[in-house]
Amino acid sequence: MDDVHESARRRHRAKRQKEEESNITSSRRRHFGETPFAVIKVILDLRRFLLRGIEGVE
Repeated sequence: MDDVHESARRRHRAKRQKEEESNITSSRRRHFGETPFAVIKVILDLRRFLLRGIEGVE
C-alpha cells in the first residue's frame, strides 16, 4: 500500500543504495550507538510497557 510519501521514500532509498561509503558508515554508527541502549533495556527490564495503549504510556 502506497501513501502520499511513498515516492519520496523510494527516491531516498535509491539514493542511499548508490552511496556505498554512506552505507558502511551508517552501519558502523548504528551498531555502536544502539548497543549501550540495548544492554540498559535488558538490565533494567525495560523491554515492555506496563500499561497498554498510548493513553497509558503517556
